[in-house]
Amino acid sequence: MRLKIIMNSDKSIPLPKYYQHILQAVIYELIGDPTVKEFLHNQGFLWEKRSFKPLSFSWLQGRYEVNRTQIVFYSPVALYLSSPWERLIRLLLENLFKRDGIQLGKTQVSISDVEMLPDPVFEKQTFIRTLSPITMYSTLTAPDGRKVTHYYDARDPQFSELLRRNLVKKALAFHNLNLSDAPFSIWPVGGEKDGLRQHTIRYKSLIIKGWMGVFGMEGDARLQKIAYDMGLGGKNGIGMGFITVND
Repeated sequence: MRLKIIMNSDKSIPLPKYYQHILQAVIYELIGDPTVKEFLHNQGFLWEKRSFKPLSFSWLQGRYEVNRTQIVFYSPVALYLSSPWERLIRLLLENLFKRDGIQLGKTQVSISDVEMLPDPVFEKQTFIRTLSPITMYSTLTAPDGRKVTHYYDARDPQFSELLRRNLVKKALAFHNLNLSDAPFSIWPVGGEKDGLRQHTIRYKSLIIKGWMGVFGMEGDARLQKIAYDMGLGGKNGIGMGFITVND
């Protein structure tokens, strides 16, 4: 299930360059229900030692300028939210309809429209576009014993296979559905001249690398739907891996 929220302000909307924590705080405030907020923040849906948050959100969509310290948006701006958890989407809808506006950084913005978008029909092959970077990584041990995070290049075949395994774990955690033998693959369409870019962001004390661009994905429609609902790759709960079907 997916929501599109349109926001407006009679002035510009300045935000820090890395503003994902601001969006995350706004979304948690909009959930309202303290039990659901606590569950999402502290637990999520578990599979073995992994926790998966059934929430994904885009970066802000709209016209903007970037200066040395800020990114400045101009109305209207859109925010997309996605979740397979109906209770969560219903809570967000209820609270959005109760409110005239929200605080984005230091700017009060009005909510001009909220729309529940229809789910796409996933065929064997789908072309998608990222609305926030897809990150896939492994934690490795260096010779001196230090833990090192290795981020995978979108053109590396391991990138696709690790994304498939991640989707299988999400299917088990949220749907209790074993899709371990289901096929799934993903690949970037074109290269840098076609918009493929690696982005490095800072979230609190973390440095995260991820990929933006147009991708093809192929395989089991259920895994494709989980990618659409919960996001691709890691760190979905902080605004990474949000995709839309490319028109």
